[in-house]
Amino acid sequence: ETRRVFSAALMAVASLMSSPVLRAALADPLLGPDLLWKLDASSSSDTVPSTPRLIPDEELLLVYGLDEPDEETPAHQITAKTMPDPASPRGTTAPLGTPARVRAPDGDGAMMTMLEASFSLLNFLMNVGQFTLPVLFVRHGWFAILLIALGSALCAHTALLMSDALVQLMRRGVPTPDYAELAMEAVGLKFALLAHGCSLAELLTFNCMNLIGLGKGVVSVFPALSMESAMCLCIAICVGLSAVPDRHFSYIALISALAILAAEGTCFLGGLELSQWEEPALLFNNSLQIPSSFALIIFAAGTHPLLPCLMHNTRTRREYRSSVVVGWAMFTVISVVLGGGFFYMFGFSIQPLITENTGRDLSLQTVPGGRALQRMSGIWVSVKLLGAIVPVTRPISQSLARKAGVQLPAGNGGWRSVLLTLPILTFMLVSASFMQHYIEIFESLIGGSAMGFNALTFPAITYLQICEPKRLEQRISALAICGLGLVLPLLVVACP
Repeated sequence: ETRRVFSAALMAVASLMSSPVLRAALADPLLGPDLLWKLDASSSSDTVPSTPRLIPDEELLLVYGLDEPDEETPAHQITAKTMPDPASPRGTTAPLGTPARVRAPDGDGAMMTMLEASFSLLNFLMNVGQFTLPVLFVRHGWFAILLIALGSALCAHTALLMSDALVQLMRRGVPTPDYAELAMEAVGLKFALLAHGCSLAELLTFNCMNLIGLGKGVVSVFPALSMESAMCLCIAICVGLSAVPDRHFSYIALISALAILAAEGTCFLGGLELSQWEEPALLFNNSLQIPSSFALIIFAAGTHPLLPCLMHNTRTRREYRSSVVVGWAMFTVISVVLGGGFFYMFGFSIQPLITENTGRDLSLQTVPGGRALQRMSGIWVSVKLLGAIVPVTRPISQSLARKAGVQLPAGNGGWRSVLLTLPILTFMLVSASFMQHYIEIFESLIGGSAMGFNALTFPAITYLQICEPKRLEQRISALAICGLGLVLPLLVVACP
């Protein structure tokens, strides 16, 4: 009788423990019931709840050109049911010993669509480097169109290579691999530390330059403010904006991307009022400066440290890859049209920052009404940079969250993002206060050392080591890109 009672009690406990309600109650409070039901209930001994399985409607983690599907299972028919379970994670931690993470499966309401991801990517690409690209036409004439198209296409290609490597890591049981995990899996700890350091240096320096430019724009509109007061005001606004989820921030990003077009458009309208245009016919010139000009394009178009965060907050892999193509295509068209238009109007009087030509003639004298155009351009530049700072801090805040064991919500945003972003922005404020007097030194230092590595060398190495492409042309092209990233800094130094 005692044995029957004990057996019945065990069956009751087992039934109770299998209840979804109790699972949600006993789970980590940061992992809500709305995510638990999407995990496979039949977790085996080698699969822990921190590793989401593919759900039936989820986008396939299939990299075309790398995976060769079976003849019985055509590529378009492969579903989550035919895909194997993810590889067993190491205990309950992801690589590098970071806390295990769970993100909402694709299709969650907080995730970005293809169009929204394109808005965010375009905001990354339409950065302050856009103001310097017209100088390429002064250096090389109309040959600059080919340089811009080549540099943009190369950056888009390496972004897709990086996405292939990220997907491979997801198959191995890493739910949301980041920059450091790619490097760790590809080469090892030392390479991971190098990649992590280069990405942080690029992001922090880039954001400090954004803050400096933002402070100057605010001061130009409100001359009574000091530079330090203006930057403090901007930091306070950015802290509040960090609470906005990525999906909603994508529309702020669209406004920010349009703001830089408005700033350049203000200069363009000023050029339309000139009594005469330069109308240069130079096709090609100055071949020795091609390496430094190409590095300038990479500086503007190389946003690769931000891409893992963007990919993990996009609904499906297919939509992310489409957003990469659309984003860089729009960047190419905008850069060519505006840069070529400025060159046709202002010719060889184009300044290092095209906004300095706003309201001026070919001899750089202020035209009637030019002051108003300059102030309007300053307002648009401020709007652009205000919407650019928060997205650049996302990868850094996510890295801090992992170190602290904090689970950020899918799509970021909320009070946790605010608390994690606050120390980052404070550090930026202190750094920008110092760097504002040495802008050219820091730009050349970071641009020459980190950008080529992040945009060219790193994606190629991780693709070769993690994806192990089967086709010879894939390996050769990746090796060529890796070599270009390694020699580019040397060429820039040799041919300034």
